[in-house]
Amino acid sequence: MPDSSDLERQIEQRLAVAKAKHVLNQGHLGERMEEIHHEQRKREQVASRAHELAESVIWPRIDRLISYFDNAEMLPASQTGDECRVGSFRHTERFPATSKLEFTVHPDAEQNKICVTYRVEILPIFFDFEREDELVLSADVVDEQIVNSWVERKILQFVDSYLKLQEIDPYQQENLVTDPVCGMRINKTSVAGEAQYKGQTYYFCVEECRRSFLDDPQRYVKQL
Repeated sequence: MPDSSDLERQIEQRLAVAKAKHVLNQGHLGERMEEIHHEQRKREQVASRAHELAESVIWPRIDRLISYFDNAEMLPASQTGDECRVGSFRHTERFPATSKLEFTVHPDAEQNKICVTYRVEILPIFFDFEREDELVLSADVVDEQIVNSWVERKILQFVDSYLKLQEIDPYQQENLVTDPVCGMRINKTSVAGEAQYKGQTYYFCVEECRRSFLDDPQRYVKQL
């Protein structure tokens, strides 16, 4: 009977090579799984830092801003995303534009940095203002004081822009009226007084004009 020892040896060699490859592949798989778990832990840590930064520094300051304006509201988080807040400012007689102030906090693609973005919308647009900016921070060490200073500076920048709606003529055209006594063109949102006559409202630059009108309204209405 022919000797089969050589066949057995070759089979055993092949099995040994296959086993070595399997062990090597298992090692590589384990390393890759550890990398995946590490990346996941890193994403969770950076996301947690971004969330804490938003909750402790940014959102309270936007809430404070909103509290100063009767025509403003914070949009629900469900409409904007977990780490995004939008303050919405309705069109009013005093502020005749639709405006939004948005802050977003998010990690960058590599999970090495935290980005805080600032966006402003004022419609219609009749003047130049900064519509977007971004602060980029190391995800490892987040200096809250830097974020606080930057966010407050941006909020005040928005306030300065928003208050211009009261001063720029194209926004205020519908608010311009004529004092029936002296003939002066004035803004009805900042008049000294007003009076009703035959169902119509009249506005006055000073109280003296209002009193003169009330003494003889028909005289001044005829002049208009």
